[in-house]
Order: sequence, then structure tokens, then C-alpha cells
Amino acid sequence: MYYQAFIGILCDGEMLSLSSAKFASPLGLNVIGTTIKKDFPEVFVRIYNLEINQLSLVKIDIKNSIKIFKNVLVGLTLIAGNIFKSLELAEWLKGLGCDIIIGGPEVNELTMNHFSAISTIDSVVAGSGEQVISDIIKDGIKQRIYSASSAFNFNDSAVDYSLLFRLQDYGGVSMLWGGDCHLHNQRCYFCSRQKKGFGWREPKLVWEEMVYPHKNGIDKIYNTADTVAVNLKQLELLAERKPLGLAGMRMKCFINATQINDETALLLKKLNAWAAVGIESFSRTKAIGKGKTETSDNYRAIEILAKHGVPMILTFVMGLPGETEESLNNDAKEIIRIVNSYKASIYWITVSPLLITLGSLAFYDCAERLDGQFPKKHEQEFYNPLLMSEKYFEMFCQVDINDVYKKIFYLKRKIKEIAPQIIFDSKGLDPERWTQILKKSS
Repeated sequence: MYYQAFIGILCDGEMLSLSSAKFASPLGLNVIGTTIKKDFPEVFVRIYNLEINQLSLVKIDIKNSIKIFKNVLVGLTLIAGNIFKSLELAEWLKGLGCDIIIGGPEVNELTMNHFSAISTIDSVVAGSGEQVISDIIKDGIKQRIYSASSAFNFNDSAVDYSLLFRLQDYGGVSMLWGGDCHLHNQRCYFCSRQKKGFGWREPKLVWEEMVYPHKNGIDKIYNTADTVAVNLKQLELLAERKPLGLAGMRMKCFINATQINDETALLLKKLNAWAAVGIESFSRTKAIGKGKTETSDNYRAIEILAKHGVPMILTFVMGLPGETEESLNNDAKEIIRIVNSYKASIYWITVSPLLITLGSLAFYDCAERLDGQFPKKHEQEFYNPLLMSEKYFEMFCQVDINDVYKKIFYLKRKIKEIAPQIIFDSKGLDPERWTQILKKSS
């Protein structure tokens, strides 16, 4: 065995989210760690999430955990906005004698050569890394770049939540159940999800994995299946096989508005779920690029969920291509109307500016206009998502990005007046820009 220990780390990013509720755990790293433990039980494995865990505690624990091992492999997951902090941490880890391998959504065929040239990085994995990294644990790093298939093996995968550092810090954990979005060949304009393929895990195994988090005080689950009703039979099995002992666990379930009907609503209620519906825009459905979803589908879905008492999480994106002051105002007015009409049924609302991330149609539209000259904030970035988003608004919208931030601030304040119990969130914010909006509004 070449490596005696594997450390997986998801660093926090530079972008701001208004809600402090942390539902998700680093599922990709957790699956990789579980695969390593299955293949090599003697290897020490620990997974850290710096979106939740305190950096000082993580550093102390890493130092104490690895000092008895000769060879330690560290896997860093790169996501939009966390590149700088990840590479900064990589330098500290190299100082401890660790080997560094990176992967994640920000590593693909476009960026892998860029990241492999960074001196602190020993190797890069583009695609699903479960088997690649398990092989590296056994034989060591043999090449600078590993290009793996992005398809995910649902049948042989498992999740051991005991590998997570300080599970008690989490507001909830991610659940590994089912496959890709049914719109995987016609993604939403801003979506950068990697294509993982379709598959479903045996519900009995999924629920068995939930026992450990539940015993450790976790009562919320983030369902990473992009739309839970892609396969109605699988949704029925998941609901039927949820154990009575886990009945109190709440699930955040993504579901497309076109998939919501009386039958799916009742299954979501049986699962004790929040139905997370990506509406994005009431006035500009076609600009989203979301298949055949119509504005009428969104209204119908909200009505059905309210009728069956299924709490809703509604998400919106401001800054779709061609956004104008009129369309921005129309969406804001409609969001307020929906809140007034359904405030007892809405659990959470997220309104975010369109963020440019690697792999989305929006990214490639920007790349074409910029002729490959991507804006950067830090030297070793391939691009900076916040600066790229500024460029996007200049090139594709008739409103300024500040107009969107002001509208989000208005909605946050107005929704609090109408229904203070509703959680309001906004993701992918520039902290400096948001602070300026707050100062000007006070």
C-alpha cells in the first residue's frame, strides 16, 4: 500500500450565501472516502468541509491525525469560488509532506492542463474519481492528469457518514439515491452540473446509511437527485421503504414543476419532504432553457403542493439573457404576490443573481464573446466566477448587476415584512458588492 491515509477537503469559497443553514455534506468526497475504506480498510480516511468546519480545528485535527503516517494523500474538491482558498490550503498541506490531488466540478477537459501546471498540485482528476483515487492509494500517483468517465456507478457506491469530521456541526447531510436531471441534454442556461448518468440505488441501503447521521442528531437530508420524480416507481419505493424510526427526518427534494401532480405530492408528503421547485422566472420561462416547462406549470405546481400541505422551497434566478428593468420588476412583483397568497405553505425562498460557472451554457456564451480572455481575481485561477458574472451582465443583459442586488435586497426586506417565518436566501453573491448595497440602503 503506497498511501496509509487519505484526507478529503472541500474548502469554503469567496462568495456569500445569506442563509446560515447548511444542508449539504461533501458527497463526492464522502463516496471516494467510503470506496477507499471498502477497498483498503486499513487506510485512515477523514473528510473535512470548510463550509461548515472551523479552519483552525481542521488544521489541528489534520496535524494530529497524519503525523504517524509516512505517505498521505489529500484530495481537494474545486467548486466555483473556492479555487484560491483551496490552493492556499494546498501550500500548507505540502508543508506537512502531503501529496495533493484535485478534482471536482471546476476540473474538466478545459481546465485540467491549467491546474496540472501548478507546482503545489501533484495530480489532477477530471471526471468521477472514485476508482481512480482508490487505485492511487494502492500504487501511488503515476501521472499528472487522470481523465476518467463522468458517469457514476450507482450500483457499487456507498456513503459512510462516520468519515465526516465533526458531524455535529452539520445542519443536514447529502443523500445518495438517484440519477441525473431529466433535462440533462437540455440544461437550464446557468446549470453547470456534470453529467453523471442515470441510476438508482436500492432504497433499503440508502435508508440504512441514514441511521448513523440520525443517531448523531442529524434530522435533515439534502436529496442530490436533481429531480426526484424522474422515475415515479423509484420515488414510490423510496417513500414506502423509509423506516418508521427515520420518519422525522426532513428531506429537501428537487422536483420539476412539470412532474408535480396529486400522486407525486402525496409521495413527497409521505417522505416528510420540502419540495424544492426551481421556478427561476415567472415572466421569462423561455430564457431559462428548461425543456418544455411553461409558466402555467409553475402556478399549477404551487397550487397542488399547497393543497396537499407539502412545504415549498422556491428558487429564482435574476439576470437571464436579455433581462430588462421591466422583466426584473415583473418577477419581483410576482414573487411578492405568490408570498402573499401562499405564505403558509412556503418554507424557503432563494433569489440569486445569475452566476457564471464552468460548464454552463452561460459560461460558453461568455467565453465566445471574451475570446478566451477570462477575468481573474487571483493569479492561479482559470477564471473568476464573480468577475465573469459582471462581464456577463454587461454583454447579455439590459440591467446592471447592481440593479439585481438591489432587487434581491428589496425582496428580502419585503418578504420578511409579509411572512417573517419564511427563510430567505441568495447564493453566489459578491460579499463586497452586497455590503455596499446594505450600506446604501441603511
